[in-house]
Formats: sequence, C-alpha cells, structure tokens
Amino acid sequence: MNKFLNVSRIESESVNGYQVKYSVNKREYQPFFGFTDENALKKCLQARNELYRELGFPKAILLSEIPINVRSSNSSTGWHGIYDREEVDYRRGTSVSVISISIRNLRTGKPTNRSFRKSHYKTEKACLSAAKRFRRENLAAYNAIVRKYNELVIAGAEYLIEEEVKTLKSRLHTLKGFDAKRWQQAAQVQFKEN
Repeated sequence: MNKFLNVSRIESESVNGYQVKYSVNKREYQPFFGFTDENALKKCLQARNELYRELGFPKAILLSEIPINVRSSNSSTGWHGIYDREEVDYRRGTSVSVISISIRNLRTGKPTNRSFRKSHYKTEKACLSAAKRFRRENLAAYNAIVRKYNELVIAGAEYLIEEEVKTLKSRLHTLKGFDAKRWQQAAQVQFKEN
C-alpha cells in the first residue's frame, strides 16, 4: 500500500475515506474526503498540497538550522555546544585544558568537534571568545547551506507532490533524510555566492 506523507486512510463502520493530518505551530489541519467521492485520494492529496504551499513543507523532508549562541545550563561554559574539558595530548601523553566546540563540517554537513587549547590564549575568557566566534561563523555558514539545501528539497517536492496527484503513488517520502549529493550541490552554490 502507498504511504503518503500527512495522509491517513480512515476505515471504520461510520467513516471511510482519506484525511490530511498536518500540524504547524501546534495548530492541526485535518480535511477529510470520504469514499462517496471516487476521487477522494486525489482530492485529499490536492488539499494537502495546498496546505504545504500555504504553510510550508513538512519538517520531515527539510533540514533544521542550528541556533547560534544559545545559553545552556547543561554546558560547563554556559553555552550550548561549547564545553570546558580535558583532552590528552597524544604527542606528550599529558592532559590539556581545552574549550571544545560542536560544529559542522561544511563539506559534508556532518557534526564534528574542534578544540581550543587554553594555554594558547592569554586568558580563559579570550579562549572562550575565540571558540564562540569560530562556532558562530561555522554555524552561520552551515545555516546558509541548510537554506540552499531546503530550497533544493522544496523544488523537488513541488514536482513530486504533483506526480503523486497524477499517479496516486507516493513519492514525497523519497526526500526524507539527509542527502549527501544534495548537500554538496547546496554547498557549492553557497560557496560560489560568497
């Protein structure tokens, strides 16, 4: 059976048809199309597509931007994604104090870490400032690529939702998840623009 995003098949003694189930900002949209109409699935898909165009495509097919400079009580530095910790200097075999940051590899979009040795800065505050600046710049670039990536996803989604209406076969689910090739394409476009 075809599984369409945000469309449910409803079967009971009293109700039989298709229903759009789409929620945006805690508000639910649930148009229903009963089998008294032979084109119920097609009309349901068309209604869902209108909701997508009006309210935005589902988060399930889009990447999320990462908030920058967010305070966190769970972090030893007070900043989300920035941690005060000890690392082993493998060349010397000694412990080194660092500020470690969670960032994204801009070529792949994958998470990675980078450490700033406190001993390389005059003060711990200067080290933290350098780490915050690097993370802010990295995530700003990452978020710009995410926006390009999502533009590509939406362009593909526009085509696929129309194909679903024509063929009554699910296609939009193929955009779910991270696509490395699409990331590369978005990154190339972003890097050329800057």
